[in-house]
Amino acid sequence: MKFNCKVSDLASAVAAATRVVPNRPTHPILANVLIRAREGKLYVTGYDLSLSLTPVCLAEVEEPGEITLPAKTLNDLISKLPPSETARFSVKELNVTIELSFGSYKIQGISSESYPELASFADESKGFEIESEVLNQALSFCVVATSREETKQVLCGVNIQSTGSCLKFAATDGHRLVKTTFDLNVADELNVTLPSRSVSELIKILAVTHSSATEVTFSPTHAEFFTGNTTLITRNLTGQYPAYEQLIPNQHEHKIEIGDRAEFLSAVQRVGVLSGELIKLRASKNYLKIISRGSDQGAGEETITASANLEEGVDIAFNTKYLTDALKSIQSDAIIINFNKSKLNEVSTPIIFTPSGDRNDIYLLMPVTLKN
Repeated sequence: MKFNCKVSDLASAVAAATRVVPNRPTHPILANVLIRAREGKLYVTGYDLSLSLTPVCLAEVEEPGEITLPAKTLNDLISKLPPSETARFSVKELNVTIELSFGSYKIQGISSESYPELASFADESKGFEIESEVLNQALSFCVVATSREETKQVLCGVNIQSTGSCLKFAATDGHRLVKTTFDLNVADELNVTLPSRSVSELIKILAVTHSSATEVTFSPTHAEFFTGNTTLITRNLTGQYPAYEQLIPNQHEHKIEIGDRAEFLSAVQRVGVLSGELIKLRASKNYLKIISRGSDQGAGEETITASANLEEGVDIAFNTKYLTDALKSIQSDAIIINFNKSKLNEVSTPIIFTPSGDRNDIYLLMPVTLKN
C-alpha cells in the first residue's frame, strides 16, 4: 500500500476516528484504527464493537490496500506534524513508513484481516434523508435527558419514531422527558433507540459538517448516518421504549410567559449556587421570583418580569440541575411554563416547558413537593 495525503486532512480524520477507539479494548486490534486506501480516497475507521466512525479524506493512492495502526500513537504523531506538509505512506510487511520533507517515521501495524467487520445493511434496512441542522437540533435537545444509569438500558438513549409525515425524537431518564417533532415524510415505519454515546458523537460530526443533508439508514440492530465525509454506524439499544406520550398532559390551566430566557437562566444559575439540589419559583401575574431553599452557605433571591394567568401566587420547586438543563436546552428568546394546579393550590402534575413560536419542543419536569 502506498499513498500521499495532506497532513491537515489526515489529522482531522485520525482524530475523529480515534475518539471511538476504546481505552481498554477487549482485543488488541481494537486499539488500532483501520486505514484503507482506494480510488483516490483514504478511509480511517475507529471501532469499539458497538460504534464505528469512518471519516474519509482525499489521497493520491499509488497502491491500494489496508492495514491497522495504533490509534493513540498515530494520532499523537500526526497531530504534531505541520498541517501544510504532505505525508507519504508506504507499507512493507506490516511496517509503515511515513515520509515528510524534513524526516521520516516508522510504525508497526497489524494486519487488517483480524479487524472486526463493520455492520452491513441488507434488504430489511430502512432509510431517509434529513437536513443536518434539523437532526443536530433534535439530538442536541434530547441527549441531555438520557439516563446515565446503565441498569436502565433503553433509557440510556434517544428514541426516534416515524409516523408517516412526522419524525419524533424523545428521551427520558425517569425524572424528566423531552420530545421534539419535525414534519418529514418517512416511507417506512420506524422505532429505534440510539445510545447516548453514539448520539453525542453524531452531534460532534453534525456541528462541523459541510453537508446540508444527512443520509440515515436503519436495520433492526444498527443505524448508519452519512454526512459530509463521515460515516457513523451504531448498534441500536434493545428493549421497548416507554409509551411516553401518555405522560404529557393534553391541556394546561395555567401558563407563565418569560420574555427573556437568557435572563431567567442566569438568575437560576446565580441563585442555584446557594440553593443546593432544590430551587423554588414563586409566580404571580407580573413577575417570577427565583428563590433558594437555603443552605448552610446562605440564601438567594431574584425577581424577573413575567406574565401569568394566575388569580393568586403559586410556588413550584424543581431540582436545580434539571431546571437549568431545561432552560439551556430550549432554544428561543422567550419561554413558556405550562401547568395545572390542584384544589389545594399545589402543583403536583407534570410541568411543560416550551419555546415561544412554532418549534415543537417539549421539556417535561415533575415538580418537587414542598414541605412546610
